[in-house]
Amino acid sequence: MKTNTLLLALYIFIAPLSYSQDVTTIEAKNADISEHLNLEAIATLFGEVEDLESFERELNNPKTQLSNLDLNRDGKVDYIRVVETSENDAHIIILQAVIWKDEYQDIATIEVDLDHNGKQHVQIVGDVYMYGPDYIIEPVYVYRPRLFIYLYRPFRSVWVSPYYWDYYPSYYYAWSPVHIDVYYHHIYTHINHHYTYHYVSNRRCRRADYIRRDYSRNDYRRHHPNRTFADRNPGVRNSRSISNQRVSASAQRTQTREGVSNRRNTNVRNASRANSSSYNTRNNERTRRTATTERSHKRSIERTGRSSSVERRNSAGNLRNYSQNRSSNRSQPTSTNRSFSRNSSKTSTHTRRSTPNTSRSSARSHSRSGSQRLSSVERRSNSRSSSRRF
Repeated sequence: MKTNTLLLALYIFIAPLSYSQDVTTIEAKNADISEHLNLEAIATLFGEVEDLESFERELNNPKTQLSNLDLNRDGKVDYIRVVETSENDAHIIILQAVIWKDEYQDIATIEVDLDHNGKQHVQIVGDVYMYGPDYIIEPVYVYRPRLFIYLYRPFRSVWVSPYYWDYYPSYYYAWSPVHIDVYYHHIYTHINHHYTYHYVSNRRCRRADYIRRDYSRNDYRRHHPNRTFADRNPGVRNSRSISNQRVSASAQRTQTREGVSNRRNTNVRNASRANSSSYNTRNNERTRRTATTERSHKRSIERTGRSSSVERRNSAGNLRNYSQNRSSNRSQPTSTNRSFSRNSSKTSTHTRRSTPNTSRSSARSHSRSGSQRLSSVERRSNSRSSSRRF
């Protein structure tokens, strides 16, 4: 049993190595900076907060870590500030990374506008330098976001973040960026999948760039003019294509791992079945032996039972014979006694009958002998007297 267990363990560890030549590993390309801030997660957050101050707080919350962006490469995730500007019914909300003293870089804009029916529409537009051209997400929420009430409240002041380099809110502390695959798995849990995220190519608010001109900042682009999205990703239109490629590669890696895991499990099952088959064979052989022994024992018991039955029958017969003999022996003395008693009674009767005669004969003979003795005495006395005379 121990030998089979050791062989099974070796088979489990060696089997995956035998399949390693058949596994095709797909290495994802180096992550683009646009992948480190998922705009679908930003759209989810926008539909769940009640004002822009709360929006900025949750965007930089160290507990949720919605951002993984480190533009200045200082080993810390950049703080993202929120700046709002508006014109008539259009509200433009700019997301800017704080990269140095008085230096900021536009990441994306959230554009809220009313159509001719008075219905609000939201579009999250990635900056062209960061995400490539026409990277536009139009979310469809299940319920009307509370933030719409806040944005269209009368006599409200626009929100401009008061924070800048080395001056942050008390709840904030910088965290280290993680590998892009780790970030993808983490951010997936912060996307509300009950919402719908449409990728469109046309902006609803055509005056958005003009409205935000006074607040827009592109200091990182100014320092790195040759690091545009097209320069970083030749032949790729925008960041959505990169995300799709990464998701496909991740799915294929998952399928590959599952395939290896399934083959490993199959090998384990096969080895377990082989071991179980061997064990079952031995167990069946033991069972057959046990059954044979039990049958032999049962037959012996049956033979013993038959012998005991014969002996019991013989004993019963002997007992009956003994009983019969005893009863016959008892009956014979009874008849003898009866005959003996009859004879005794007859003898006693005859004795009783003969007893008077015998008594009389005895008396007679007794008297005779007495007379004879008297006669002899008399004769002796007569003789003595005669002699004295002479």
